[in-house]
Amino acid sequence: FRDMKTLYYIIGLISFLLCVQVQAQQQEEVHFSADLKVFLEEQALSKVETFQQRCQTIASKSHLSQSAKKDALDLFVDEKRTIRVTDARGRTKKPQAVKTYLENLSKLPYSEIKITSGDFRIATDIRPSIKMNELHPGEDWYEGVCTTIQRFHGKNDKFEYIDVVQRKFQVYMKRSSLYLRGKYTDSWQVLLGDVDAQVISVGK
Repeated sequence: FRDMKTLYYIIGLISFLLCVQVQAQQQEEVHFSADLKVFLEEQALSKVETFQQRCQTIASKSHLSQSAKKDALDLFVDEKRTIRVTDARGRTKKPQAVKTYLENLSKLPYSEIKITSGDFRIATDIRPSIKMNELHPGEDWYEGVCTTIQRFHGKNDKFEYIDVVQRKFQVYMKRSSLYLRGKYTDSWQVLLGDVDAQVISVGK
């Protein structure tokens, strides 16, 4: 009898865990309208493209560099966001704060720098952000990943350096509710998170 009670207990526990798993999976499913999905993806890609453009301005050391740094940082969800680079040999460097990365970008020892970016893509579906929802109880956050291919070309009188990098941007989307003209309307804020950069090739 004791063994049967144990068996029933185990069966009940397994059933409970399966139910919890199914509920968690259901919570992960997000059903946006086609128009909203397109809007959020366009906003996410726009943030990534803007950041890449600001990097070119900062690297050029023009009179707009300082304002470009501020504009670039304002694209991120907070000042704790980092950029992590993996070189062509697969060695991953220690992540550095985006602010530090931008400061270093403006100090590179090249008289001429050209940063071009393309192939902007949505790499994952939009899903609830467990991390951001835990950090901000009562708020409604979602996330996804965008990618772009960047080509860096720096040169001076003595040498030049070229590499091609794939950048993966974590993108966060915060949904808020606004009371407008007698009804509640969703409002979205799209911001960048951490960045992973994988060097694809060097010297091409």
